[in-house]
Amino acid sequence: MGLVKIQGRPGLFKDTTTGEVMKVAKWREDDKYDTTALVNGNVAVSHELVFFRDIEKKFKLDTNLPRSRQISEGEIMALERIGIQIPLAFGNTLPAPADVKKIAENGYLVCKLSGTDVAEGPGVRFPSGYGLSGSTVETDQGVLGIGTPATAAVARLSREHEITPRTELDASYTFHKRTWATSPTLAAGLVVGAGTETPNLSVDCAVRLYFHGRVEAAATT
Repeated sequence: MGLVKIQGRPGLFKDTTTGEVMKVAKWREDDKYDTTALVNGNVAVSHELVFFRDIEKKFKLDTNLPRSRQISEGEIMALERIGIQIPLAFGNTLPAPADVKKIAENGYLVCKLSGTDVAEGPGVRFPSGYGLSGSTVETDQGVLGIGTPATAAVARLSREHEITPRTELDASYTFHKRTWATSPTLAAGLVVGAGTETPNLSVDCAVRLYFHGRVEAAATT
């Protein structure tokens, strides 16, 4: 038996005797992630942060996708959980605790794989398990995040979802105006005018989305 690499197909070999194609691969626990940004000031009504689409000029710090909406050739991912992180430093900019709260509590996340819904809901439903912990004495600063900074504390999806190099990753985080919280929608005396507005951020902020799971990749190139 002789094994010959199949050109352009990482990890695939052909048995020259039987013609059988074999795969030499290994699994690792890993993330696929992307980062978007919000500028300071009022967030526009229905403003949408789109993840995994615009990766041009981004470095590995902010995304690890090699191409828009798709994972690397030769990889297969078993998606187990999804999480949002609001970095507490964006370059030299330090978002205030109020900014973190406004982003986490006012956004709605929708995640799809090739057009099929995988998960959606308010941002606070999706802790990433990543982030800082501890305390600080800085002025108008605090250590905040969505959930506990521990991956063991993050709930898994109800089932795993397979992601291949042909799968389209589609995720968005949208800020809607709460028009329902105004009179006459609410009974008299229950008007919460300030709650109907979209967030007003004191500084530019980043939002990072993680797709976490097991990744199968070629053991050889």
